[in-house]
Amino acid sequence: MRGFIVLACIVRYCPMNFLNTFAAKHPAAAKWVREGGLLVIVSNLITVFKYLLLQFLPKAFASLPVVDFGWPGIDITLFGETFKWNILGYDAAHGGLPYFCAYMIAMVIGECINFPIQRNFVFRSKGNIANQVGWYLLAFCIITCIVNSINCIWVAVAGLLVPDFIYNIGTTVLNSGISMVIFFFVNKVIFPEGEQAKQSSTGARVVFPVFARRKVHMGSEQPGKAAGRRKSKTRADGLIGRAEKVF
Repeated sequence: MRGFIVLACIVRYCPMNFLNTFAAKHPAAAKWVREGGLLVIVSNLITVFKYLLLQFLPKAFASLPVVDFGWPGIDITLFGETFKWNILGYDAAHGGLPYFCAYMIAMVIGECINFPIQRNFVFRSKGNIANQVGWYLLAFCIITCIVNSINCIWVAVAGLLVPDFIYNIGTTVLNSGISMVIFFFVNKVIFPEGEQAKQSSTGARVVFPVFARRKVHMGSEQPGKAAGRRKSKTRADGLIGRAEKVF
């Protein structure tokens, strides 16, 4: 029993000690590891959610006409299957307008959930939310075009070999995998963390190092200038107090 308790303590505390030591020695790298790990977890959960939506949403749009809906619609033949390659949309043989509507709604709903989690929990950003939404939307549109241009090939080829619920797994994994990698670097840019974002949005100047240097300089003055030193220190303390009220 005692040996089991010792083993449990080792399993519980050794990883934490290692992570704490690593974070103390390499804070920047530890921050990337933390954000990257959380982004992978959140993205995978959103992927499962999107997959579940893609199982039901196409039926919701079954009343729409199954017609070619995409651009640029270039004919390509792979493995004996001819389909239209689109940067955005799908041809009629592989879902057409109903599948495209279902696909886009699933992606948009997923990102509407993903955005606040990434901003507030993963990257802990306090930046201008309007600017961040705009940049995130732009990144989403570009990434969607990249992923859709690959996904339309996947859907056409996988549809020859496996049923739709299988290639929907590939669709969501492909979409989330590529999006996760690109969005990580995009989010690092548009989601500055904490005080840095606050200072960049307010234009506030960091004045405290100036006062810190002034205090060190005053401490090295000659004893004969004690009165002037006390007067300067009082003035500096007053300025620091006012600055603390502002910040």
